Amino acid sequence: MENEVIAQRYAQAITALDKANLPQIEEQLHSIANAFSKDVKISNFFYSPRVDGNAKKQALVKSLGSDVDPLVKNLLFLLIDKRREVILTPLAFEVSKVVAQKQGKVTANLTIAKELNANEKQEIQDQLATTLKNNKKKFGITSSKEIEFQINHNVNPDILGGLVVKVGDYLWDASAKKTLNDWKKNVKSNKISLSKQIQES
Repeated sequence: MENEVIAQRYAQAITALDKANLPQIEEQLHSIANAFSKDVKISNFFYSPRVDGNAKKQALVKSLGSDVDPLVKNLLFLLIDKRREVILTPLAFEVSKVVAQKQGKVTANLTIAKELNANEKQEIQDQLATTLKNNKKKFGITSSKEIEFQINHNVNPDILGGLVVKVGDYLWDASAKKTLNDWKKNVKSNKISLSKQIQES
């Protein structure tokens, strides 16, 4: 969780620094992260805290060549200096999320207790699309373009009913499980309050 939060901060800083080359930066970060994950030797070398930072930088310069964007190279060097190489992969995904939001492309993850039919899915999607369009700033969407909306459906019987929606860092929990838990907390709180009043009377 901590690495994800740090990756989000780095992603916001990167996308604010260089808006013109964002697609290229996004692509290169994913390519590098994927290359590291597919090669065990490279992965162990780059992510190991025992390997000297300068050795890592020299290896990166040699392997990446001159085609890599200067911002990407400097970012990798910064991760090495801060000993935060481990956030490279989540950072690549966070950059993709920020880029998508700036372009008006939004992915919502919808969790429901049971599978919905086509009409029910469309109804929820339309409602979510309207909410997003009316609250762009809240969801981190800075683009003035028409929103391209994609919804991912997940079924989880544990939420009992209702739905849970996650868009970027925003989470809306309207599940029956949360409602039940909130009710239990209120009951417990009222019991404590009543007990306290009886003791004080």
